[in-house]
Amino acid sequence: MKRASALAMCGIAAAVPNAVPTADLSASGHTLELMAKEIGEVFQRHGYDNAHTRAQMLIENAREGDISLGTMTAAPTISLKASDECKAARDVYKEDLTAALAARDKQAELKAELVASHAEFTCECGINTDNCPSPPPTPPSPPSHPPPMGYLPLTADEAVEITSLHDSKVWDDGHGKIYMGSSHGGSNQKFFVEPVGTNIFKLHIASDPGRCVDLHTSENKIYIGDCHGGSNQQWYVEHGTMADSSSPAYLKSVHEGDGKCLDYNYGNNDLYMYDCHEGGNQQFYFLQ
Repeated sequence: MKRASALAMCGIAAAVPNAVPTADLSASGHTLELMAKEIGEVFQRHGYDNAHTRAQMLIENAREGDISLGTMTAAPTISLKASDECKAARDVYKEDLTAALAARDKQAELKAELVASHAEFTCECGINTDNCPSPPPTPPSPPSHPPPMGYLPLTADEAVEITSLHDSKVWDDGHGKIYMGSSHGGSNQKFFVEPVGTNIFKLHIASDPGRCVDLHTSENKIYIGDCHGGSNQQWYVEHGTMADSSSPAYLKSVHEGDGKCLDYNYGNNDLYMYDCHEGGNQQFYFLQ
């Protein structure tokens, strides 16, 4: 701070990005204000307080002829009227400034070397992660419903009954309509899956493998119909695998989306889609 003050009193200006033409000496107050602001920013970059005031003082000195603004270039300048003491101060200032900038660059270089040499330690501890390798990509989230392959029956020969967690009744094809009935081991009570997409499957009936479990969308009832590619014949499971009684699951229709679950109305034994809840009458499994 003292050196900056002494330099200002001696008529020494810090570096200005662009030379200012001598003609600007006769410029308006607005132009000189802009010049003061520009010079003040230079002072600020060197850490001096009250930069604008110091720069304004230099401009006022210039108006009185103490500093030739036309000679202000990228190096600090000093008027010809300055004393030898001031000229010596200017040279010391330039040397100190150069040394400070060199020390700053060297410090940054040493810091970079230190960080790099301790990269493994700092990365593991999270102290400085600038030079750490990029983390591996986040693996994709697992599907919300497991794929119905391998652990579920995939052919008519493997077909088994589907039962409700609510009671011992199983799905039964009663002349084209699925309802819950007592188990008797017939093929019209046995089903198998056909995967048709990621975690999506159709449900075929063993008594007529070309026919599939079908959601009648207008009636909201479950039928057996000729297999096709419609979303009302596509199903998926959640909160279980349906593999056996230890892992019952909700059955959802691709057509209806996540909000509805297959529901066993134990009042009349019908199957239909209803708002999902935690009741056992909405949880089914293949009876292995």
